[in-house]
Amino acid sequence: MMTTQMLTNDACSGDLEAQFELAQRYAVENEVRQDYAEAVKWYRKAADQDFADAQFELANCYETGNGVQRNHVEAAKWYRKAAEQGHAEAQRELGRCYTQGRGVKADYDEADKWFSAASDQGCFATESDFAELNVLLQKSYKDGTLKFKALEQIEKKYEAKKAPKRRPRKKYTGPFAGLVNPLIELWDMIVPEDANFSEWVILTIVYVVIASVVLAASTVFFVFHIFQVLFLVEGIRGLAHGHRSR
Repeated sequence: MMTTQMLTNDACSGDLEAQFELAQRYAVENEVRQDYAEAVKWYRKAADQDFADAQFELANCYETGNGVQRNHVEAAKWYRKAAEQGHAEAQRELGRCYTQGRGVKADYDEADKWFSAASDQGCFATESDFAELNVLLQKSYKDGTLKFKALEQIEKKYEAKKAPKRRPRKKYTGPFAGLVNPLIELWDMIVPEDANFSEWVILTIVYVVIASVVLAASTVFFVFHIFQVLFLVEGIRGLAHGHRSR
């Protein structure tokens, strides 16, 4: 890991990643005394070079008043710069700015646009965001009529994006298809396509345990039926032998 002095040297030479990392150290008190004003100074230098993470952090500083005078207009400005570069959290925060009229004029369409952009990247709005968006929708009609759009309808648009979309599988048609296909469906239910490595390992273990129980139960059921058939055959043979003896 680079020392703070090395980072400072690189930051002073214009290295935007070093500027951002140095700002982070001042913000979270990592190897240096916490100094939000110094953090803002380096966030701004990186943000001026269109570094989206720095623009987002600078917007947060303006939002909270850490290291700089609180200013919602400046916060919204920097959120927008980061959002336009595809920064998901900045897109969500900009959506909130438009929902609450924080630093910008409240605007349902703009709020919906940025919440939607953020949710496309997996950064989802909260229930309180949806509630405020719903209230804003009701206020957005200037003709005095109330166009009803329930909270559930607004949420539904974003919830649909949360559902993992798995490519459809072809049904297995080979031997033991009746057993294999349910196991494949079980895998699809337990292990999402977007699982990271650690989640994949844990969920695979869970799948193996469940599949083993299912297979064991199926085996017991199969063996039980074989014995039933054998007992039935033996019973029929016994009856036939008894009939011949008479």
